[in-house]
Amino acid sequence: MDDVKIFLRYNYGFRWYNKNGVYVKGYLIFGNEVYEGKNLIELIMGINDYTELVELLKNAFGVFSMIITLEDGVLLAGDITRTFPIFYHVSDKSGIVVSDDAFYLRDILQLTPRYDSVIEFLRGLYVTGRDTLLDGLYQVQAGEIVYITLDGHVKSQFYHLYTVSSGDIFQEDYQTLKSNLRKVLNNIIDRLLLFVGDRSVVVPLSGGYDSRFIVTSLKQRGVDVICYTYGRRDSPEVSVAKEVSKKLGCEWHFVEYNNAIIDESVLRSREFEEFFKYAFNFVSTIHLQDFFAIKYLSENKAIPRDSVIVPGHSGDFLGGSHLRKLPIPKTVKDVVDIIFVKHYEHNSYLDQNDVIVKKLQKYTNMFKGKKILPYSLDDNWNMKERQSKYIVNSNRVYEFFGYKHAIPLWDRELVEFFRRVPLKYKTNKILYDDILLSDIFRPLGVDFITHGEYKPYISKIRYFAKKYLPYKIQDFIARRRWKDINNYCLIVEPLAQELGEHCNVSNALGLLARWCLYKARINERDKL
Repeated sequence: MDDVKIFLRYNYGFRWYNKNGVYVKGYLIFGNEVYEGKNLIELIMGINDYTELVELLKNAFGVFSMIITLEDGVLLAGDITRTFPIFYHVSDKSGIVVSDDAFYLRDILQLTPRYDSVIEFLRGLYVTGRDTLLDGLYQVQAGEIVYITLDGHVKSQFYHLYTVSSGDIFQEDYQTLKSNLRKVLNNIIDRLLLFVGDRSVVVPLSGGYDSRFIVTSLKQRGVDVICYTYGRRDSPEVSVAKEVSKKLGCEWHFVEYNNAIIDESVLRSREFEEFFKYAFNFVSTIHLQDFFAIKYLSENKAIPRDSVIVPGHSGDFLGGSHLRKLPIPKTVKDVVDIIFVKHYEHNSYLDQNDVIVKKLQKYTNMFKGKKILPYSLDDNWNMKERQSKYIVNSNRVYEFFGYKHAIPLWDRELVEFFRRVPLKYKTNKILYDDILLSDIFRPLGVDFITHGEYKPYISKIRYFAKKYLPYKIQDFIARRRWKDINNYCLIVEPLAQELGEHCNVSNALGLLARWCLYKARINERDKL
């Protein structure tokens, strides 16, 4: 095992650059300068070891992946949200193999399914930790650096975690925190504009606060923004987005999801198969909500080819929205229980829950002996897994159609700020919602409140129902409570029919996960 084989095949949206054994994708921001492409390579070519790279990335902003070959091995690193996936395989037979294309590695290395990961994927929509759906194939995690020596030893370290101890929590009063947050929000918009430059900004505008924050903040700076919204014409998301765009004077496109737009032949096309491989990559259920909207806008030249698409991922999470879904975990045992109940809710006919629970226990054991607040273990898992491998992975759609993107609400400064915000100001998104409504939305007349007041007893009822009610009763309730405001089943139904199933809003994502396995030639029932 004396060499490293590197196969980089995807150049959608952002492209790979390489020189003298250094490979980079994406961009970094230091001070007032953006490093991208050859400039980024020059920045990191002086890195000689693991420690130097850790120090560099701890002070970096931006989205990126990088591969640095050294005399004694190779360094692999990604940003804090795993924006551009990197995979690796190490064995005596094949040596060290690195790629961004898991399908390619499966074929050349003849890798077989890892069935514990199949269970996890079907229940939660993605594979957690460094594992993938293929035995012997691993992924670089969010905020992680992996060092592989030429003799096959693998060392890894997280240079960023979202965990917090009581000593790290801000002690300032509420008004001081609010003032400090206002400065941070200004800074992240500054860095967004630094990256965007003269290019057009396109924002997928929903009825929520995150995308509205981006549009409003840019309009306050005098930046023209193109917005688009998709779904059903009677969707409340559409009506709010339309009103926000009108008030702010933004160009707004509505893509109505109907039979004319959702063309079933597209789902059987070579183009869609390529998108599937790119977005799935043996880790994540593909995200289809934006696919037909971006395809339509691109083909009809509604957005310029050099646009930067800026989605609102995931300010609500940082603000605390996920903490209020179920009771706040108070112990490490609670963390395992809450994560399982909150996130593993699909394809409940599978009864191998012990596989998932053991993996969650392994995760919490990593922090044994450290004075980490239990709720932040829940949040850290969410950031590393759901946010990175499902929410941020949805950006594959923009890249596939040739667009670059930016995610300012995952700016490291904002992430670090909310990591340290007291729990009492996060449980109901108190601080986050307050500053958006009072300081940003109200001055421009777009302070529409789109969610109700947090009621703690609701989270307890939800927890009881998810944990104890039989699957069929949960499904019955979900079908009556959830509304398909985006006509998502119009997209998923043709895929469900390939499985001999039919889509409803409560089972759409679980069916899509099963279809992904079917398309990847993994028979879920072989060993389950």
